[in-house]
Amino acid sequence: MTLDCHNVIVALARAARDESVTLDAVIFRLRREWLSQELIAARGNQCKAAERLGVHRNTLAREMDEVGIKRSFGRAPGYKGRGKKCVG
Repeated sequence: MTLDCHNVIVALARAARDESVTLDAVIFRLRREWLSQELIAARGNQCKAAERLGVHRNTLAREMDEVGIKRSFGRAPGYKGRGKKCVG
C-alpha cells in the first residue's frame, strides 16, 4: 500500500464511520504506515530512510520509538550492519 492522498482520505473516512476511533489513532496509524514503507524501501537502512523523509536519523529513530517500530524493522534476519555512520 502506498501512502498517498487517496489512502489518507480512505483511512479518515473509515475512521469517521467508527465513532470509537479517534483522529489521534488514525494519525498514529498513518505515521506508522508511512515510516514502515520508507524503511522497507530503504531495506532497513535508517540513514537512507531518514534522507528519503528529509529528516535527521535521530528524528527518524525517535519517530520509530513513538509509533512502536523496532530499530531492526526492514532488515534481513541476522543482519549486523556495517558500522558505517550516516553521511550529512
